[in-house]
Amino acid sequence: MAIAVRQGLGWWWRFDRYELRDGNIRPAPGATLSKYDPWTEFWTIRSNRRAKARQPEYLSLVDLIRRVSTRISASRQIELAPEHERTLLDWCSKNGLLGVLLHVTHSVKLHPRTVKTPDGDIIVMRGHDRVTGAWRTEDFTRRGGEKSYSPGEIVEGFEKGIPLADRDLDDHARVIQCLRLGTERLETYRLDDSAWPEFFPEVTRKEAQTYPFPQPFTEEFWRAYAEPLEVFLAAARLLVDVVEAYGKEKAWLPSADGRQQTFEGTPHQHLEMNALLAPAGATLGRLGKTRMRLYWTPSLLAAYATMFSEDWIAHTPLLCDECGRVFISTSRRVRYCSPRCKNTAVKRRYRHNRRRREQEQAEKLQGKGRTPTQTPRRRARRVAK
Repeated sequence: MAIAVRQGLGWWWRFDRYELRDGNIRPAPGATLSKYDPWTEFWTIRSNRRAKARQPEYLSLVDLIRRVSTRISASRQIELAPEHERTLLDWCSKNGLLGVLLHVTHSVKLHPRTVKTPDGDIIVMRGHDRVTGAWRTEDFTRRGGEKSYSPGEIVEGFEKGIPLADRDLDDHARVIQCLRLGTERLETYRLDDSAWPEFFPEVTRKEAQTYPFPQPFTEEFWRAYAEPLEVFLAAARLLVDVVEAYGKEKAWLPSADGRQQTFEGTPHQHLEMNALLAPAGATLGRLGKTRMRLYWTPSLLAAYATMFSEDWIAHTPLLCDECGRVFISTSRRVRYCSPRCKNTAVKRRYRHNRRRREQEQAEKLQGKGRTPTQTPRRRARRVAK
């Protein structure tokens, strides 16, 4: 049996240009697709002392969501202000989409199709399954007179095949996915009732049941894939809420030996964090001479949640006293995310203290029967003498 495997360890995909059309974030016409490793910069920051002043890339998503504001259009769709739309598309051009569909999907089985081969027509049923480290595609085939499918070679031309017209076969096309983002509960759906048609703007609900969706992590998949703006923002806000709230509240759980142990965040945030981390798989490897865990994540969303979990263990997530931004530090005594925020706070404190001193001096002068405006004149006359 031949299996087509698309490896995804550490890598993610992005186009150099995106557009927001019909409520979907999608590649712009003529955009170039490239593959990059979001973990490279993260581990560089973690291992290089000179780079530790930089913040990890997932915090740029936190800052993005804190800045953008949405509104409801006349057609009842979520819209962004023009300047916020440009900011979001620039972020996607740098990092790619979040991969929400691949985050919640465990497997998808496509509708059987009749494919012409040199040996005659065969009926092919294709499935895409998420396994640790990759997306796996398998083909099961049978001849026209046979009733059962058997594992076979990967059949070329499946996409051009003719869908079987038998309505009884509609149950073969199904998706196993999470009930919703932020939960680990799995449900089975027909393809046309699942989330998949929402992420492929060129595929209608009616066509979805028999559509030959391409294998994830392929160029064909990414060029057809788009993320609804509402889904992108909801997924990003889920990560932002967990990052900002983790460590602020504690809840209690019984440990194996009956004693009390704590976990960070509220129970609801704890479950959301588990759902964000659930798709991630880990293995062992090296960065140069340093031993470390290497992660495979089916989505950029899961990668960012995993990066935050690594930072949370070795560092401390804090809120800037000046701008309220989340930042990572090795010390809990740090109060500001950047020198700019620190200088702004120092200047504000200096101006406040100066006004307070001037007010106290004015009150003393009034008690002696003089007004505050007389003091500079007296001082000026003494300097002139």
